[in-house]
Amino acid sequence: KGGRWGRRPSELAMDKLRGRAASFGRGLKEKIRSRASSAATTPSGTPSVTPSASPNGGGGFGSAMSSVGFGSDPDSATEEKLRKQQLSSKSTHEQLEAMRWLVTETGKKTSSYLNMAKQISISGGDGKKGGDAGMDSYLPSVVKLLATKHPELKRLVYIFLVRHAESKPDDTLMAVNEIQKGLNDSNNAQARVLSVRVLSSIRVQDIVPITFVVIKNAVFDPNPLVRKAAVVGLAKLYSFSRDMAEDLYEILLKVFDSEPSPLVVGSACEVFNSMCPERLEAIHYSFRKICKMLVDMDEWSQVAALNLLHRYARENFVNPNRRSGGESREEGAGMAEAAEPKAVESVDDFYGEDETGGAAPAATAEVSSRRAHPEDLMTEDHRLLLRCTWPLLQSRNSAGVMAVAALQFDFAPAYEHRRCAKAL
Repeated sequence: KGGRWGRRPSELAMDKLRGRAASFGRGLKEKIRSRASSAATTPSGTPSVTPSASPNGGGGFGSAMSSVGFGSDPDSATEEKLRKQQLSSKSTHEQLEAMRWLVTETGKKTSSYLNMAKQISISGGDGKKGGDAGMDSYLPSVVKLLATKHPELKRLVYIFLVRHAESKPDDTLMAVNEIQKGLNDSNNAQARVLSVRVLSSIRVQDIVPITFVVIKNAVFDPNPLVRKAAVVGLAKLYSFSRDMAEDLYEILLKVFDSEPSPLVVGSACEVFNSMCPERLEAIHYSFRKICKMLVDMDEWSQVAALNLLHRYARENFVNPNRRSGGESREEGAGMAEAAEPKAVESVDDFYGEDETGGAAPAATAEVSSRRAHPEDLMTEDHRLLLRCTWPLLQSRNSAGVMAVAALQFDFAPAYEHRRCAKAL
């Protein structure tokens, strides 16, 4: 009944479990103390991933995180050895930790270089731009991670590769084949977008022909996000290699002619403004398409498209207020200063003949014929432009509202200008 010492078997089992838990806790405390003491005896420059002893004699998460290596000298040999071991590790967690550290340190170095360059330019000194020699040594280890399937790790690898591609072009060429494999993934549009963006962002002269072929094929991809990345890549490639301007211009014309997505057409307008803003004849066949897609574009693409349409309208449309009232705004102001209107003494004088008693001059008929309605001076495309831009006065983007107001002021009849007042 009572078991040993008059106790039940369930109570004996609970006592046994409590004893095991207590012994396990004592062993764990001893291990933590031994690790803390070993970390305290290591050199200060050597990073450690084990929790170190806190000032009050215990360990904690803060002391453990401080010993991971953040804040230590990135140029030290021990730091480089540890990070390269993490990059070559089979653990995705360690690879992510190393890549996050590399991208963070690269950003710190870039900001310090920009500050140094600003100081040099202000002082007028002849300084040499600091290089990323410490970070460039990691590039061969980073290139090996391009085959990973982890999306966050792949993004970090691409960021690091783009920032350091110019310093080590040979290692970058080794990575191009792996980047191109993402273009063949027909089931993953995001992978194709990343591949196009990275290839167009790498500023290495040897891969310019490869990038051109990739962009030329990507503008006809079935996914609009891939096509948008390819269109933006045209501007990147143009900024790096001006010798290919005509070839890039032909691709841009094909985009304007055959693109059905407002997302891509809006990006094409931005690229057109940066590549060839003076070649407005290329917009003749795409003018109506751009006007009808304005409402569906994103806010900043609308601003680029409105600026493009404004310049196009200046070249091809007339001012509807030019003959409204017999003269334009400028001519009307000049004539008002030159001649004072004569006072009319009676209704008969107003409707009757002039002071000489003869008929009204022949010029009066000519002036009345010049006073045509502004709508008679506007073509169908002119009306389409005004009709498609009015709704954008409700845009949340103030730059878009200003662009619409400027366009309406120049090409809408004067009696319609009051529509812009509330939006402004």
